[in-house]
Amino acid sequence: MYSQQNLFVSIILLIAVSSGFDHTADAQTYGFRLGPNFVNQRLRDGAQIVKPGATVRFHAGVFINSEIDKNFCVQIEIGYSGLGHQQNPYNNPGSGKYEYGTAGIVLKYYPNQKLSILAGPQLGYLLGGKTSAGQNVADLPPDRDDLNAVIGAEFYPVRLLGVGLRYNLGLSNIKTISIDRQYNRAIQLSLILRIPGYQLKESGY
Repeated sequence: MYSQQNLFVSIILLIAVSSGFDHTADAQTYGFRLGPNFVNQRLRDGAQIVKPGATVRFHAGVFINSEIDKNFCVQIEIGYSGLGHQQNPYNNPGSGKYEYGTAGIVLKYYPNQKLSILAGPQLGYLLGGKTSAGQNVADLPPDRDDLNAVIGAEFYPVRLLGVGLRYNLGLSNIKTISIDRQYNRAIQLSLILRIPGYQLKESGY
């Protein structure tokens, strides 16, 4: 698993370095994004599907955006994401709070100047976390990094500010206390601030 993660991070770094050589500074757009995470998890305890409660966490990050052509670009992202779940009183699966440093790469399509659609992979590197079941509280083991798929859209009503909506689908089993299968899920609502450069000349950026 670690070899796959190291390969993924290496690819991101290679693309970032290549972007710096292949484009001038004006051909890139930089920015920041932050907002709430509406998080939950998919849990399975043996043959039983466990349904925990949803909770709200926080995410923040920076990105660099490099054009491919007038309607497509590649965006590299680094940030922080809080994930986990809340206790559900009806089936009591416990609760969890997990802190991840994230690195991802998404392909973005711009059908027009104000709208973008995006998708790509993201790796979450576990910074820390706790999970609880009843009175038992434990640190999350250090081998629970999270590979997930990201899909979403962004809308820019004005040139420098936008809003984004994403769904993060966890692909890695981060099994903790007495749970056979455990996958992160998150809906992210973001406020986006970008530093404008030549992003999509044909669309007026």
